[in-house]
Amino acid sequence: KPTAEDISKEPLLFFNNYFFVKNNYRFTKIAISDLLFVESDNNYIKLITTTQKIALRVTLQSFADTITHQHLVRVHRGYIVNLQNIESFNEEEIKMGKHAIPIGRMYKDDFLKSFNYL
Repeated sequence: KPTAEDISKEPLLFFNNYFFVKNNYRFTKIAISDLLFVESDNNYIKLITTTQKIALRVTLQSFADTITHQHLVRVHRGYIVNLQNIESFNEEEIKMGKHAIPIGRMYKDDFLKSFNYL
């Protein structure tokens, strides 16, 4: 069983429809609904929310393994998107405000299966 000290060393904590991000020695609460997408940058990720951008020293795969939520879908080797915040998409990219997120060939089927379509 993890101790309080183990937990305080973790960069990410997941709880229902929220997660906590360790930023400047403090855990900040982020609602899943506020998250637009997560972008990989080598051993770092950038969390892009409706109000802020947070960099974390964790891999995209580690984020995906820790934060498992039905609305968060990997669409590219470098991106995880929040389905709730997609404005539009085509076969190649997703639009979220001024952001254009590429859809990787390997991830297209899983992305499309996230939707209930006829």
